Amino acid sequence: PSLGCPPDETAVSGQPQVIKVQESPEEWQKVYPTYWAVSLHQIQELNHKLRDHYSSLGDDFSKKTLRQIVPDYIQPETQGHGVGYALKENQAKPLRASLMISHCWDEIYDTFVDH
Repeated sequence: PSLGCPPDETAVSGQPQVIKVQESPEEWQKVYPTYWAVSLHQIQELNHKLRDHYSSLGDDFSKKTLRQIVPDYIQPETQGHGVGYALKENQAKPLRASLMISHCWDEIYDTFVDH
């Protein structure tokens, strides 16, 4: 089974990630980029997790950029899963993107979330 664009549209949509379906670990599913999304609530939850993470290190989260957060937190969280953060968080039910938000790698993450 697959979620997202049919195979004849992959030139536009990109190649799928193949993930295990949590309810049926022996079943695999192709998930196209249109389903590599996180909700606003999940972004806000991530913001709280990041505050706690950097606080535990005695580090000032308010000055962290997206470029710093990815290797500090996102990569360790997704390492060994074979998928990005959105699919890891939503493996049981991948979310279809309804809006695409772009960001700058050197933008302060807290500012990005607040706006």
